[in-house]
Amino acid sequence: MPAGKQGGFAYVALLITLAIVAAGVGAVADVWHTTMRREREMELLFVGHQFRQALAQFAQRRGRYPTALAEMLGDGTANSARFLRKIYPDPLTGTEEWGTVSNTGGQIVGVYSRFDGEPIKQKGFAERDNAFEGKKKYTEWIFSPLASVASPNDVKAAPPPNAPQPRTVVNPESGLPGSRNMQGSTPLIITPVVPRRGTP
Repeated sequence: MPAGKQGGFAYVALLITLAIVAAGVGAVADVWHTTMRREREMELLFVGHQFRQALAQFAQRRGRYPTALAEMLGDGTANSARFLRKIYPDPLTGTEEWGTVSNTGGQIVGVYSRFDGEPIKQKGFAERDNAFEGKKKYTEWIFSPLASVASPNDVKAAPPPNAPQPRTVVNPESGLPGSRNMQGSTPLIITPVVPRRGTP
């Protein structure tokens, strides 16, 4: 076989080999990315529950919810109650910037990741996270001691412990479909944020 034809076949074989290798590398990268995303989702569920518990304990002790996440860290004095060990970073964004759900009085009743993406996990949640089943965005994973605060588009709530018995009414001024008023004058609102896009 002429040398030119041999060289041509060798070149084609090299291209085929490179294509196969590239496809293999791409498949491995996809598996790695999915694995890392699942791990970060598990971290988010753990960290979110820490905030949920801290909010519940704060409300139980103070009779209200905090106006800032840092308020749950205490003031550093000996007699100051500490409800949260630290402001945990969001596993998906890598920052301590969380979206918050609060009432118009500024009391935070829930937190959520600001990462703009669709969760891989869609079912099989722990009972405390059952409201997350079927959600299409991480921003819908709202960690709150109020079980009914399940989505930015379906916000309901109850008052802190020891507060007057609430009456549930539709709040036409909240700007949120299906939102409810805690006591007729303190509707829940979602703190407006610019979603973070990208792949964690």
